[in-house]
Amino acid sequence: KLKNIANLRDLLMVVLGSVLSILDTVSPLTPPTMILHTIIIKLLIIVTLTMLGVRARLRS
Repeated sequence: KLKNIANLRDLLMVVLGSVLSILDTVSPLTPPTMILHTIIIKLLIIVTLTMLGVRARLRS
C-alpha cells in the first residue's frame, strides 16, 4: 500500500513538473496578472500535494 502511495506521488510530481514547465514557457508572453494567477495556482497545488502526502503518511 505504501508503495502505491509513493508511486502515485511520483506520478503527480512528474505531471506537476510538466505543467509547471509549460506554464513557465508561457509566462513571458502573458500579462503580470496571469503570472500572479499561475504563482497562486502553483502554491495551491504544492500545498494540496503536501497535505495529501502528510495524510497518507499518517494513515499508514
